[in-house]
Amino acid sequence: MQPGEQRVLEEAREAGVRHGISVPLFGPAGRVSVVSFASRFDDADPQGHARRLNALAWHFHIAFAEIARPADGSCDRKVNLSEREKVA
Repeated sequence: MQPGEQRVLEEAREAGVRHGISVPLFGPAGRVSVVSFASRFDDADPQGHARRLNALAWHFHIAFAEIARPADGSCDRKVNLSEREKVA
């Protein structure tokens, strides 16, 4: 195990994380993302639910990509703030 990996595990343990799983997601143009699930409970079994967590990770990734997608440029109008709004 690399020192950085060990540090991540130690920090997770200090934060109370007892079990977890990370799901790698491979997108277009070689983009790689990861969604991690963690639990502080002893009875958590992320490995036993890996298929469901994998599906959940993909749904989250698709929803996030839709929300974070750059605007199509149709909202280029400027909004003028009042003096009160500028000060607030």
